[in-house]
Amino acid sequence: TELGVAGVDKLFKEMASATGQGGWEVKSDKGWFRLEAKKLDDGKEYFRSTLQTDLTPEQCFDLFMDYENPKRREWLSHIKSIKMLKDNGPDDKVFRNEIEFTGIMKMALAAVPKTMDVRGITRRDFPEQGDKTVVVMPWNSDKDEYDSTSPFMKLQTICFKPVKDAPNECLLIIMEQTSMQWMPQWVQVMMMNNVSPKMMNNMITKYKKVMLGK
Repeated sequence: TELGVAGVDKLFKEMASATGQGGWEVKSDKGWFRLEAKKLDDGKEYFRSTLQTDLTPEQCFDLFMDYENPKRREWLSHIKSIKMLKDNGPDDKVFRNEIEFTGIMKMALAAVPKTMDVRGITRRDFPEQGDKTVVVMPWNSDKDEYDSTSPFMKLQTICFKPVKDAPNECLLIIMEQTSMQWMPQWVQVMMMNNVSPKMMNNMITKYKKVMLGK
């Protein structure tokens, strides 16, 4: 089932509706990285990460969304393999990720499936001119439709925003609709306070080394 323009816009609006003022609880604030959580009356949980990087918007987009980059696994060590399943055009692709965590992450995220199909759809110049916003969703490739049964991931949007008067920097706003009920409380605290910021920092550092020689 193809989502179509109306379907994608509905997903974007659903995620954007959670950004209304009030109700956000700061879970982690490292200065360069801020993670907040919000629970709506209907029980949906949202997590919002905000960080500013010393990468251009195009480099940030490559870091997160260029699944066809052959060097991608060098900064995403938990991704064992990536395979494109369906190409709907330059801004709409379906991929299969084979996931392999090690160490404490393997124990903490034991419930995460070993393979995960995702669909990524990009909106350019949205919500503002020069922005790129991507919606990433779990995908049922057999039925070619959104996988509403996924316990680990529901919806994610990533907005890549240029920084005014700083062309070599990018502001990232990542919004996720997910559920952490399957995760023990101690794992939730560890993930939000330590693991998520560390993983983000490691990704950026490895990307700069691999792609920019820094």
